[in-house]
Amino acid sequence: MELFVADAYNQAVRRVSSIRINVEAKSMEDLVHADVVTIAGHGAKGHVDGPVGECKFCYPHDVLFQDMDGAEHLLVADFDNNCIRKVFITNGVGEHVVTWAGSNLSKPGLRDGSIKEALFNHPGGISADQSGENIFIADTYNHAIRHITRDEDRNWTVTLIAGSRSGQSGFEDGEGESARFNCPTGLAVVNEQEILISDFSNSAIRLLRRVRGDWLVTTVVGKTSKDSEGRMLPESGYVDGPVDQARLNRPHGVAWDEASRSVLIADCMNHRIRRVQHGHVSTLV
Repeated sequence: MELFVADAYNQAVRRVSSIRINVEAKSMEDLVHADVVTIAGHGAKGHVDGPVGECKFCYPHDVLFQDMDGAEHLLVADFDNNCIRKVFITNGVGEHVVTWAGSNLSKPGLRDGSIKEALFNHPGGISADQSGENIFIADTYNHAIRHITRDEDRNWTVTLIAGSRSGQSGFEDGEGESARFNCPTGLAVVNEQEILISDFSNSAIRLLRRVRGDWLVTTVVGKTSKDSEGRMLPESGYVDGPVDQARLNRPHGVAWDEASRSVLIADCMNHRIRRVQHGHVSTLV
């Protein structure tokens, strides 16, 4: 088993391999052993393409491994550079980095179009379906979900599929652009029709589903309530139980476990790993 990690504050992308778990360990130090190497980046912030030893990132937040047509690469959500970077790798070794989607000048914005014309605002999460042809971006500060796929000429294009086109935050279920998020950070593709989203500042997990060609957003876990001035505010907390009663506190990451048909959540401000299964939220760790 090997993992690729966006090491945000080291401004690097790392590979973790040869992971070994010692079930008889008597201390945390002896529980897990692995080999860690740096694929790209070297600790300095910036926006520099080129050989992996010279390239620079600025707080990379997520990474996606793809093996398409026999060529391996990583796509990196380069948070403060407002773009998606591509790292070419061979047999797990990094070679070269380019700016793949978004501004190569680190310019933030919200614009659809070709991957060279499109603009993002601090993309925090990236995931794809099994084909690799449908890539989804949690465009965190645009409070939106973007979709990267090929057009009829096989050129990669970026489209907003959920959230406000003006970058407005909120907490609303609904269809496409009528839905509202507040700093979505993580994504997990269940299948080509369903994407899970960790909606960080709403303390919620949302589900984006494609229904007869339209994208529909619903809430899996999370709730709002009115404050004294009538404003709708998300309810954060730490409560296990049925999904309509459970509470999270700023979940940052989300994953789908197909084997158990469950949702795994990095519940950031609760410092716990939570699981949603059969309509019930529990704490794993």
